[in-house]
Amino acid sequence: MCMSTEHSVKVPLRAASESFYAEDILCTSLEVSSQLRVDVCFSPAWRKSAAPPLQPIRDLVTCVLQHKILPISAGNHLFILECIFSDDAEVCSLNERYRKRKKPTNVLSFAQEDNFLKNKEDGTPLLLGSVILAYETIYREAEAAKKPFAHHCLHLLLHGILHLVGFDHETAQQAQEMEALERRVLATMSIPDPYII
Repeated sequence: MCMSTEHSVKVPLRAASESFYAEDILCTSLEVSSQLRVDVCFSPAWRKSAAPPLQPIRDLVTCVLQHKILPISAGNHLFILECIFSDDAEVCSLNERYRKRKKPTNVLSFAQEDNFLKNKEDGTPLLLGSVILAYETIYREAEAAKKPFAHHCLHLLLHGILHLVGFDHETAQQAQEMEALERRVLATMSIPDPYII
């Protein structure tokens, strides 16, 4: 059964994370392929204690590409995936604003409107969406489950990416399909089954 991760929400370009961009945030870009760039941002909480190295993030997104999960088509488009390593306060605020739930959660996914993707002219970068992770919640979950923190982070990043492209776990069948795909992708990175307790 899936953890208490949240569902994808459709919002305008970067609206979900606009309050996150500030002077104390460290952002960088990873060129994963000629058609995919991953913009990664770390809040102070992640940088001070547990920011995952950039290479595993790149490796995870490369595995996602190899499994043909992302809707990247042939053409001149550059697709951008935004990964924001935030904190409970920011995620709680976003959760309340967009989902009317006043509590933090481990990951939120903000997909772009389908019309946004369809209406761009060839050659214009397309934002696939934003995955936002909450440091304190993820740390607590990893500790409670006695899992390596890095493994849990990468699993939740993958989980958020899958929500961006339409996967869900509302029904038992959806959960089985989503979890099976997560296991396959993570196994290629030698990360154990995240659902074995």
